[in-house]
Amino acid sequence: MGWRHIEDSLYTSDDRAHYQLYWSDRSITRTRMKKLACEQTANHFPGMVCLTSKSQLAANLAKMQRVCPEEYDFVPRTWVLPDEYAAFRQDFKKMRSQENDEMMFIVKPERGCQGKDIFLTKTADEEAIESAFWNLGDALVVQEYIQDPLLADGHKFDLRLYVLVTCCDPLRIYLYKDGLVRFCTEPYEIANQANKDWHYMHLTNYSLNKNNTLRFLESKDPQDAKQGSKRRLSIFFEHLREGGHDVDALWLRLEELTVKALIAVQPLLAHFHQMCRPSDKFGDRSFELLGMDVLVDRNLKPWLLEFNHSPSFHCEHVVDQLVKEPLVSDTFRILNAKLEYR
Repeated sequence: MGWRHIEDSLYTSDDRAHYQLYWSDRSITRTRMKKLACEQTANHFPGMVCLTSKSQLAANLAKMQRVCPEEYDFVPRTWVLPDEYAAFRQDFKKMRSQENDEMMFIVKPERGCQGKDIFLTKTADEEAIESAFWNLGDALVVQEYIQDPLLADGHKFDLRLYVLVTCCDPLRIYLYKDGLVRFCTEPYEIANQANKDWHYMHLTNYSLNKNNTLRFLESKDPQDAKQGSKRRLSIFFEHLREGGHDVDALWLRLEELTVKALIAVQPLLAHFHQMCRPSDKFGDRSFELLGMDVLVDRNLKPWLLEFNHSPSFHCEHVVDQLVKEPLVSDTFRILNAKLEYR
């Protein structure tokens, strides 16, 4: 495709004119973004934290929910603590008065990843919530726990999808047609006080479940949709279709969810991009390849969990290779066409 790798080119002024694309696993600061020449592209939009931060995503989607609640019903009820702790306790009392015995909440650290320090709770006063403030030194994101996930072979799973944003004004988005399905390694039961700490049952994070060595299953045949703790999305969806599920309708909902989530932050992205690169009148001198995590319930309704600004492209298993290598290749094809167009 005509690409050439240059080490540390961003930091070396002599190399500045010799590259078209800067790719970093870390966010790019606004100051660093301003140093890019007008013909150079970076793999992050300034301000994308408004989507990839758990608390900022919750705040931006909440704004849209107040304006058009029916269009933004794909996110579980969310509170950011400590700022919304009083509101959380008040809402909790209302929900408890409705005698919902299955009510459960999932608590995540704002900057957490890989399933670390996540826990479930049935009460707003649990000591773990307060201790988490002090132990983690981080804000907490509390969400209503989805108790009725779609199951496969009795196990809970989530979807890792990939979203490519090539322009922020106007918004231009690509949703990759493949991805990963990540399974819990213990059979699912409705969360309750007795099993709420069984992370291998309730948390789908791959980095967590691979430690359950007795139950984690590596897929020997990535084309087999019925086995493996990590499976290929396209093959798994065909398995769902054969089981009578309307996969086309599910995929349409996933597309709508993706577009609506990006619409919620588009004005912010356009603003920050214009601040950093005022000469870019078309908002297309950056791009972002995002990981998007989604849970599907038994009614085939997708629920947005979070976005990741630097999804892993490490190929630990064959299924990773079959998904991620074409993903990166297709991304570069799109980017190369965009650069040649300039």
